[in-house]
Amino acid sequence: MGVTRNQLYRRFTVVFLISGLVAISCLCAGIALPFWYEADWALHSPNDKDGPRYLVYQGLWSDYVCKQLDNYDDCVVNWHQDYRGDYREDMLHVMPKLNLLRGVELASLAFGVLSGIGLIFLPLSLTRGGWRQYLAQAVFAGFSLLAGFLAVLGVLVLTAKSAPSSLHWALVLPTVAGFLWLFNGSMSFVVCRYDPTYGTPDNPVVPIVESE
Repeated sequence: MGVTRNQLYRRFTVVFLISGLVAISCLCAGIALPFWYEADWALHSPNDKDGPRYLVYQGLWSDYVCKQLDNYDDCVVNWHQDYRGDYREDMLHVMPKLNLLRGVELASLAFGVLSGIGLIFLPLSLTRGGWRQYLAQAVFAGFSLLAGFLAVLGVLVLTAKSAPSSLHWALVLPTVAGFLWLFNGSMSFVVCRYDPTYGTPDNPVVPIVESE
């Protein structure tokens, strides 16, 4: 008969758990890091042509600000709520759709955590079967797909609104997280539809019609 559906689901539960934890870690790191968007060298004041120049790597909640000096760059991480100067308002380019990106990526993280909670109950539901099993599978797959879609959507929004030269490497992290969650959700549906009897005489691909 081969592997049953429940046996296959239990095997994939380990895969889903590992990929889900990696996805949550990647998205948390991506949300915290400031290397989403690189601003041009920005003057502290647009009218001060001889003033200090800054290169700003921007993130959802923090910026990595480098002051250009003669022999080296003096860099510091500034969290948005701790701003004391007005350099952000004077910058030549600010990361577009910041509030939208914050909301989308936080929603993605929330759905990702919910999918992980759903995964905890999935092995228990397999032993009972019936509607509990299908509900657990639907919750896990649905939350995983939502988390993956939103994580990738945030990256696509910023990519569409920015010049390619302004995008920075931290965008890779939510992209990886999004595709891992999309993989989990898609494979959950595949395993849910798996039938070891399909293609056998008891369950043929084409129904056998007995001739009279």
